[in-house]
Amino acid sequence: MSHAQITDTVRRIVAETFVAVGFSDGGESQETILIRDGAYCGRRFDASRGHAIWFIEEEQIKFFRADGSLACAIEAVTTSHPMRIAA
Repeated sequence: MSHAQITDTVRRIVAETFVAVGFSDGGESQETILIRDGAYCGRRFDASRGHAIWFIEEEQIKFFRADGSLACAIEAVTTSHPMRIAA
């Protein structure tokens, strides 16, 4: 899977999870590219009642409530396996 395909899949999963956990009513989220030490390391997605961060190195998407507490974490898409929900 190409990086563009993985990114599109992550966007879809984030949008679906925002609705499922009540962070959004299905509207568009704001997306920011994350850079650490000059290198691309992930993306942040902001919704009206929470946010998600896709950590590329950790291969996870973490969803945070507006107060900053962790709502859930999902194992991110890679070329070798599909997304799975982490317990």
